[in-house]
Parts: sequence; C-alpha cells; structure tokens
Amino acid sequence: MVSGSGANDQLPVKGLKILLVEDDEVCRCVMEKVLIIHGMEVFPACSGEEALEIFGINGEFDIILMDIQLPGIDGIETTSKIRELSFNRIPVIAVTALADEWKKEKFFPEGFDGYLSKPVDIELLFEVIRTQIDHSEK
Repeated sequence: MVSGSGANDQLPVKGLKILLVEDDEVCRCVMEKVLIIHGMEVFPACSGEEALEIFGINGEFDIILMDIQLPGIDGIETTSKIRELSFNRIPVIAVTALADEWKKEKFFPEGFDGYLSKPVDIELLFEVIRTQIDHSEK
C-alpha cells in the first residue's frame, strides 16, 4: 500500500516515463494513480515477464519501480535482464516488503539504485524519484 499525505509539488517529476512493476493489484493501482496525478506516464506490469515485454516495446524509461517478490521471474532477475537490454543506465528502485538490513544491502549489488519499503510513503517515493533523476542527468 501507499501511505503519506501527498507529494511535494516542487519536485521535478512531471512528464517522466515510469515502468511500475508490482504484482499486488491494489498497491499497483494506487501507485499508478498517484504517479499519473503528478503528471507521469506510467506503464504498469504485474510480473517480471510482463515488465520485460513492456520494456522491449516501449524502449527507455526515466525510472523503474520494481517489486522484488514477483511471480515467475523475480524483481532481481528482471532488473538484471533490463540492464542487459538497455543502452542507458536507467535508475531502478526496489519497492518491497523485504525490510531487513541484509536484504536491503543485497539489492544494491544486484543492480538497484535505491530502495523503498512497503507500505510506500508518497513523499519519500517522490524524493527518491527526484534524487535518482538528478543523479542520472549528471
């Protein structure tokens, strides 16, 4: 689920193209609506296989929000395959309920650029997106 009172309107996030990979329908729908309300183009996927298909059809994204525990191909393997397919380094944020420190530290060597714990705080979500976009533009 998504929590928080709202996102900071000053964050430069409008117009971003986001691949949202989340198998939980409620969480995916809520996150998708929040991102769309804030002016982003969202491509939702409910599995790693679907994410790879969308990635192949729609090309490069500004950022990818990747659940870790997915049916079939998990988020770690999906991220690895996206890294192989992409010419540019697209920021990939792990979004997961796996909150212990060992697992958090494991995500970064696996190709993730950031981490958000579920339930996702909206303000933190936009802060992470802004930070990753700022870093990728440098």
